[in-house]
Amino acid sequence: PRDIGPIRAAIESPVLSLFKNSSGEIAAGTTRILTTYDIGLDPSLLTRRILDSRQPESLRIAALQRLASDPEFDDRSVFRGALADSAAELRATAATLWSERFPADRLEAIDALLTKTEDSDLRTAFALLASDNSPGSVRRLDGQLGRMRRGDLFRTVQLDLYEAIQAQGNPALISKLSGIDPFDLAREGGDATQGRNVFENQGICLKCHTALRGGGDAGPPLGSIARLRRDGELLESLLDPGAKIVPGYGIAAI
Repeated sequence: PRDIGPIRAAIESPVLSLFKNSSGEIAAGTTRILTTYDIGLDPSLLTRRILDSRQPESLRIAALQRLASDPEFDDRSVFRGALADSAAELRATAATLWSERFPADRLEAIDALLTKTEDSDLRTAFALLASDNSPGSVRRLDGQLGRMRRGDLFRTVQLDLYEAIQAQGNPALISKLSGIDPFDLAREGGDATQGRNVFENQGICLKCHTALRGGGDAGPPLGSIARLRRDGELLESLLDPGAKIVPGYGIAAI
């Protein structure tokens, strides 16, 4: 921990100048610096960047996060504009920030996402519903579960809904999950970017396996595994790695 005051004093002027005269990823990075060091900025400048669809999504998200970090800012029209935007990650960010800033009206943002067709919108909506045990949230999860049983809900988000209901904890709603196999739901969906991050950084996968880059040779290479194994076999190997051992990669105790 350090006192950010001297740092802020040293960088405030050039960082503000850079923000006003840059665009794209440079402006996005500059916006994150403004947030980190709590450097004030005219909200109208950030608002224009947020609502400008020509700007990269990373910049628009960083600008929205900077606005939301200002306790004095409460212009809901900016959040509503972001919720209605065509950029999926911006919509998800707006809904999450809206729920944090205006918890009493969080269902408005959730309902905006539930009308969308992108997986990321529904995942974000389910995650927000999972953290709220109000009757309104229970009704919405129940409605989505009804869609799932009718076959009207994308299979790619069904596990997310199942986990949201479990996390939300309503006994009557959880009882309706009877007969649903969560491992069958895990055959589809997920977030490839998050999965890659876990594989390459957070787990110990690379200790034994190689994929696109680096790794060990104690286990078989996984770079082309999707062409060699069906989804059920891959799921089994994730849940029970020792169920089937590829010839030549068994463990020997001497």
